[in-house]
Amino acid sequence: MGYELEGATPRILDIMAKHNAKGTFFLCGHWVKTQPELLRRLIAEGHTVGNHTWNHPSLPSLTQDKLTREIMVLNKDIELASGCDYKTKYLRPPKGEFSRNSLEATKNLGFQSVFWSIATDDWSPLATTKKVQEDIVKQIHPGAIILLHGNSKPVVDSLDYIITSIKEKGYTIVTLDEIQSSTMTE
Repeated sequence: MGYELEGATPRILDIMAKHNAKGTFFLCGHWVKTQPELLRRLIAEGHTVGNHTWNHPSLPSLTQDKLTREIMVLNKDIELASGCDYKTKYLRPPKGEFSRNSLEATKNLGFQSVFWSIATDDWSPLATTKKVQEDIVKQIHPGAIILLHGNSKPVVDSLDYIITSIKEKGYTIVTLDEIQSSTMTE
């Protein structure tokens, strides 16, 4: 999940807790600076936190120095705001934009770039609850990584239904850490 709709994150976390579901939340700088208590709640409730850069720029357009600052300044802010020196290890490139150089630079900084296999236009002002629900439920598949944005009212309004539907299909909702852990032990 990324971004923020006023009051959405507590509601998202409450819905996920109701279903005993864990996720990975990719955060930007302003969110971390203005909501450190929610960052600590994410971590305390067992969710994974990922880096989505400080300012949400297009990574291929940045110089190496600017790309490094975008990632590492946010990483340090997450460590400090977490109250437990939380270390992020995943990066979701803003808008999914990347280049060979940005992927290599991200890897050299110690981050694993993460993309998704299911997305909706939940960020659009034209997004509807029904459309978000349909987009996710119709596309669900084993190993799916679902991209949702926390600044989308349709996401907040759909989340309970989406989680219920995913579980009814026999899937479990887990964090990227859990996916990585299970693939390493197989």
